[in-house]
Amino acid sequence: MLYGYLEQSVQDLQTLIKLTSQDLEDIKEANHEAIFGRNGLKRERIASFENCKALFDQEMLVLMEKNPGTPLANLLDERGSLLLKEMRQLLTELKEINADYARIVFAVSDFYSKLMQQIVPHESTGYYNQKTIASSFLQVQA
Repeated sequence: MLYGYLEQSVQDLQTLIKLTSQDLEDIKEANHEAIFGRNGLKRERIASFENCKALFDQEMLVLMEKNPGTPLANLLDERGSLLLKEMRQLLTELKEINADYARIVFAVSDFYSKLMQQIVPHESTGYYNQKTIASSFLQVQA
């Protein structure tokens, strides 16, 4: 079971990296619908990863209880160690891709916020508070 949890975790991380890479490409092309469409898949993979990681942790605790005094590194054989190493590498890669994605999302959000402030006049009412000024040139009607 231990290997199954590690293998599923690795697959989940690979899928998340692939989906996030697609998100990076789509945000550059302003293909927002594709990004929104993948959110459900990403949530599923995150939940699966978290579940498998929790189950792996439980299995490791059982191994530690059965082998008291044995160093953690010696509890796994070569296959388990390789899978755990791969999972760590994938987590690092996912973290880097998510950081790139977050920078781009922040830049896009900042651009649209500033554009909106230029189009619709605002006045500052305090620390980070802005109030829309009644505008005679722009009306929204239902």
